Amino acid sequence: PIIGDAKNEWLYCGAENITHQVLIQLRKPKNEMVNDVVDLIGKDIYVEAGSKYEDRIKNLNDELGGGIHIHHIDKDTVVTEELIEMVSTGEIPYTLADNNLAQLNRTYYNNIDIHLKVSFPQRASWAVNKHSKSLAHAINQWVKENHKSDSYRSISRRYFELSKTLPASAVLSIPKGQISIYDPLLKKYAKQIDWDWRILAAQAYNESHFDTLAVSWAGARGLMQLMPRTAQAFGVSMNEITNPEKNIGAAVKSIQSLNKSLADIEDKNERIKFILAAYNGGLGHILDAMALAKKYGKNPHVWDKNVSEFILLKSNPEYFNDEVCKFGYFKGRQTVAYVHEVLRYYKIYQEKIPL
Repeated sequence: PIIGDAKNEWLYCGAENITHQVLIQLRKPKNEMVNDVVDLIGKDIYVEAGSKYEDRIKNLNDELGGGIHIHHIDKDTVVTEELIEMVSTGEIPYTLADNNLAQLNRTYYNNIDIHLKVSFPQRASWAVNKHSKSLAHAINQWVKENHKSDSYRSISRRYFELSKTLPASAVLSIPKGQISIYDPLLKKYAKQIDWDWRILAAQAYNESHFDTLAVSWAGARGLMQLMPRTAQAFGVSMNEITNPEKNIGAAVKSIQSLNKSLADIEDKNERIKFILAAYNGGLGHILDAMALAKKYGKNPHVWDKNVSEFILLKSNPEYFNDEVCKFGYFKGRQTVAYVHEVLRYYKIYQEKIPL
């Protein structure tokens, strides 16, 4: 935020944005939603304890003469992005967030509404150490050259507008014992990693919903959503990346590589969770979370309630700036959900589809 007192502490630079806080609520018919701040009276608002959102809702409550039910969330692993997800799943009715963070998360949770402003506009920009004049100049120059470019607009649209979800059926034909038309390929390549092929099928479903032409918001492609660079590393060109067999084959090579990197996890079933997490979020972030788990007395070789907790905490500066972390900030909610969803569908496939 651009505030007067801070100008003596650092240099503001880069593009200046105007942000404001908004109410996060479930999308409903307009007459059932909160459309004015006065309608917040009598409502339950959940915010992080000690956050600027808590300050704002307290001030707004005072401005309205009281009546808003403010709930403080101070659990370590709960951050604003998690509260947004909790609104999406119906666990809580309302929370607050900056509009840019709200726009980003709306692409993950398309059932939320973010239209109601609850604060005055706030100017914001990049800031650097006041002695780093050359860095500030470089950032300003980059913005001047790129801010209005097609590629800049494309990146902005990718992160803040394009939906990250794909609707589709999870099973092609239960009576025929068929998950997808790619079952033969999944069975063939699962043998190379000694996996139940239904795990690979559950992964393919979560990655692309069995759409060979699927392209993610981040540029991943094909059945197993390979990034072009990853595909190339395992011998698959851009022309081949949507070929089902080539795509699955490269994904399995990637899994083999991750399996070697995580070989210290002796329990095979436990290691699969870590491999899935690394496939989704990158090995570096998983290694960071394992190091954090070890440092703070958790088991670095157990996923649930151990390493998964620290994947979530990697969106918190206190943790991603920890000396044991090498790969910085990470939005871990998606990766934790990915592991859970792959294994959930694997369980469904176990029950309904023969081995």
